[in-house]
Amino acid sequence: GDAARSDCLIEVADLEQVLSGAETSTWGAKVKVTLQQVFRRFGPVLDVRVPTAEAHPIVSIRFANAKSSEAAMVAASQGFLPIGESYVRLRQPTSKEAIWRSFPAKRPAPGLVEPKKKKLRPNERFAPPRMPVEMVDEDEKP
Repeated sequence: GDAARSDCLIEVADLEQVLSGAETSTWGAKVKVTLQQVFRRFGPVLDVRVPTAEAHPIVSIRFANAKSSEAAMVAASQGFLPIGESYVRLRQPTSKEAIWRSFPAKRPAPGLVEPKKKKLRPNERFAPPRMPVEMVDEDEKP
């Protein structure tokens, strides 16, 4: 019944960073379309609810089944899902996984932080820098 349907719900924050124009009247419609396209890869999206008149709206997405919402949460690395150039934060309020029940703390999303340089082995430290290999077609005659 109703308890089963609530596993299908995911909430999304920080959409104002992904889609500009949160103060315009058409923003809610743009968010709905964008989220339906993005989340369709996890499974059938039944409903996208965008609260209006909020500075930082929390949008709810209802999937047709719990597997889809779980797939979306698994795909969101540490609760961050990339959309376009930016990231949104996800949570699943009724999840069995405690870590999925609340939004991750606002911080630079994973991937936006510069990765630490891998510690080089001695033979790599003193090796000359590699030049990119250019592909040359041997068929072409000048």
